Amino acid sequence: MMNMVKAQNLDKLLVVSPFTIALMVGMSVSDISQKTVANLGWTDIKMTHPLYVGDTLYAESEVMEKRESKSRPDEGIVTVKDHWQESRWSRSSIILKISSDP
Repeated sequence: MMNMVKAQNLDKLLVVSPFTIALMVGMSVSDISQKTVANLGWTDIKMTHPLYVGDTLYAESEVMEKRESKSRPDEGIVTVKDHWQESRWSRSSIILKISSDP
């Protein structure tokens, strides 16, 4: 692995972007997507800052929109914007609604 890093004249090993996205989404599960039934799509993916092995990753997620599902009364659709430094994307998911019963 380090031979590849040296061959590319890099000082550090680069983390592949799909793994970075998966890691950041995983960080938001307890806050945002724990009740996700299905991911509907990902848009506006911009990975403008590299992540290297050993870097500390701080990510934020913001709910941009939520609405009732027209066809599924127990579920809603949530659109979330995730970002880390200059990198960002939006995702939409079908999420189970929280019951009003205790």
